[in-house]
Amino acid sequence: MLPLRPTVIAKCAGALNSLTILMLIISVSSPWWTRTKGDTEEQTVGLWTEDRDDDWPGAVRMTADIDDQCDHSEEYNTMCKKVSALRAFCILGIIVTFLSMCATIVSLGFSSRVVRIRRPVSSELTTSDGSTKPVDEVVPNPRDDRGQVVDDDSSQNFYRAGAGLVALCLLFSVLGLIIGAITEVPGSGWSLAGPGFVCLAVSLVFSIPSFVALLMASDDVVFHFFATETDSAKLNRDVREREFHTRHDDRNVSDNRCVRDRD
Repeated sequence: MLPLRPTVIAKCAGALNSLTILMLIISVSSPWWTRTKGDTEEQTVGLWTEDRDDDWPGAVRMTADIDDQCDHSEEYNTMCKKVSALRAFCILGIIVTFLSMCATIVSLGFSSRVVRIRRPVSSELTTSDGSTKPVDEVVPNPRDDRGQVVDDDSSQNFYRAGAGLVALCLLFSVLGLIIGAITEVPGSGWSLAGPGFVCLAVSLVFSIPSFVALLMASDDVVFHFFATETDSAKLNRDVREREFHTRHDDRNVSDNRCVRDRD
């Protein structure tokens, strides 16, 4: 199985970042807390407004600004401070995720300039009797002599920057979820089950794989360690195969010499 190229992984990360931004925008603009009174009244509280809907003929939807209610009581004042923090974390999450997506797009531009390299292969191999043979005779199709497409090194820094920005978005999202969970809306019967809270939680589902994908695309130390180990194992296997073919060819040469001497 061929490994995924960093550009493919980065494109996946960019798509995940766009979904994260969408979830955060919905989180900022949607209600977070909901409650119902009987069968006719429903109230919702978001990061900007508090709404009340009455389900009866002639009812009018009532909307109040959250900031205008901060001075009503100490409970509302405490809630407003936490809601302001929620706004900040959600908006900052949108900004850093957008910057991460921009960094990913720029990195794809650098990654489009690729070079083709070949692993160094000796032109000759030394046999056990001290003679040398062309490598093509010992190993007809050397597995080491394969072209590899590698990305421009300039793109790696943008991948790392994108991963760092997504990590900040993860931090802001987690802090937002914690603050939302500990925020108490004055009154009873409030439930933290609005689409705003749900979308903020869903944004984590997209941010985590995006962060991992950008680390993989940037050839981070952790992933590079495992990749190096894999390449070393392949190289060792290729060396053993070359040695096996060399010994096999030397044995055939010795057998042919013995046959000639007998003749």
